Amino acid sequence: MLLIWFVPQSINSIDRTLLNEHLLDEASGSENIRVFFRHKVRFVDFEHRSITFEDVDTEQTLVADFDLCVGADGSHSVVRRQMMKVVRMDYHQEYIKHEYIELGMPAGADDKGHSKFALDPSHLHIWPRQSYMLIALPNKDFTFTCTLFAPSEEFDGWDNSSNIFLPWFKSNFPDALHAIGTENLIRDFTHNPRSPLICTKSSPYHFRDRAILLGDAAHSMVPFYGQGLNCGLEDVRVLNVLLNQESVSSFAESSPEQGDERLERALFRYSQERHKDLLAINDLAMANYHEMRHLVTTPIYLARKALDNLLYRLSSPRYKSLPSLSISLSNELYDQDEPKGWLPQYTMVTFRPDISYDTVRRVRARQTAILVGVGVLLGAAAVWMLLS
Repeated sequence: MLLIWFVPQSINSIDRTLLNEHLLDEASGSENIRVFFRHKVRFVDFEHRSITFEDVDTEQTLVADFDLCVGADGSHSVVRRQMMKVVRMDYHQEYIKHEYIELGMPAGADDKGHSKFALDPSHLHIWPRQSYMLIALPNKDFTFTCTLFAPSEEFDGWDNSSNIFLPWFKSNFPDALHAIGTENLIRDFTHNPRSPLICTKSSPYHFRDRAILLGDAAHSMVPFYGQGLNCGLEDVRVLNVLLNQESVSSFAESSPEQGDERLERALFRYSQERHKDLLAINDLAMANYHEMRHLVTTPIYLARKALDNLLYRLSSPRYKSLPSLSISLSNELYDQDEPKGWLPQYTMVTFRPDISYDTVRRVRARQTAILVGVGVLLGAAAVWMLLS
């Protein structure tokens, strides 16, 4: 696959359950990995490098030794809570005012009775309604997964009553209701859970040469840039690059009495160099929600989007292939050179893994300042011409 600057690009939406199954199959198939299900972390002794687990079925405890504890246990990370006892960690948690519920859109049928998509599968479908929105993503079986985002007060007002929800949905999303079907909508609304949206930030992400936090355990974000999993996987890549740069061996064993200076240096660098990028994507994702549910309907946004795309096509350099990016990004954190040309924010975030999230934010601010400056000059020139 090539990222070609002058040809429309595409994104892939992958079912999380399916991805989890594939990853578990790969992990359990490795002779170096033992998988334990239904075990909870109860205590981490970082000083003596041991973790106490509890089997939730038998309530028996299991103590396991470790060389490096990798906390990748989600937004409500137990490893993070244990680390906060031994690390002066800054931590911020915020539930946004909106929640979401998933709704299914069934496959349609053509004249011959064959399954077909009810909507164009080549697009991300968004129904922006200022304070709430509906999105739809296509699946391989010709169905769509729809997600309704709305303020918590709206969910409370519906009170899980289809008699209240159905008229509201019909009034705001009549075309989506036609594609979903009344019975399907009522079934999903009644049985599918409403889920909160949480945003967390923390720092640092490590403790000496003993532990490191990755993924949602270190930085959970709202899903409106589709970068949560991507960012977590990038955490792994960045950590791997730093471990290689510090010549940390994967076969090295550590003891409670003797630390690993190279490993500690790599983890320290991770906390230092990764933090600004994680703050950036967290903020970008939050801002993108306002953009998706409201700004996309405003003339100013549409004009900026059109101008961004025009300048992008006129000024951007030749494409970079994913294989070439993979080679360079396996040895360095990001491209060391400043991005060339005019790049839309979405392009930088979604299609340029060689550009860090913090660089995206900085470039976007610079480009916005340029447009504002040009606009002021043009406005001043127009006023001068009118007055003269």
